[in-house]
Amino acid sequence: MFVNGLDKEGAGFDAALETCRTQFECTPVPMVLPVHDGSGFNSVVDVLEHALIRSRSTLPSVERVAVPPDMEPAAQHARKQLIEAVAESDEGLLNRYLEQGDLPQEQLIQGLRNDILTRQFLPVYAGSALHNVGTWSLPSCLLLRSGQSSILRQGAILNPDYYVSAKEVWRSRFQD
Repeated sequence: MFVNGLDKEGAGFDAALETCRTQFECTPVPMVLPVHDGSGFNSVVDVLEHALIRSRSTLPSVERVAVPPDMEPAAQHARKQLIEAVAESDEGLLNRYLEQGDLPQEQLIQGLRNDILTRQFLPVYAGSALHNVGTWSLPSCLLLRSGQSSILRQGAILNPDYYVSAKEVWRSRFQD
């Protein structure tokens, strides 16, 4: 799901998540955190990749940088919640998480994919389609759901150098 319009005054990602919790039969899982709602909205924190993604309607690409210190606690909390939710849905992942306190990225992605396909989780993304903020996360979701997680791990969507390869995978997999 994509929560759109966070560039508008009065928009609220938390309220949208709460609506998802009450309206859907699966658990909404935030995959991004909006940095600012309203007129200053220009970036999201990717929870899975633990990176700030900044974009604008005037640019065809994104800027990927470290999570700012003021967003770090929220980003770490959201990632921990994501890892715990994925681990709780699979006994093997839960044991690994309890032993190590974390999950390797590849296992996290695979567990998340399984939970999405079995409709235990609803991945929730956020942004502003009008201003091209947060929209770069959507192809990542499609790759995750389609099983192309190796491309996701390579940063295919957020790295313009990989964009052509991701586009080719999409064509070969879905346009035949």
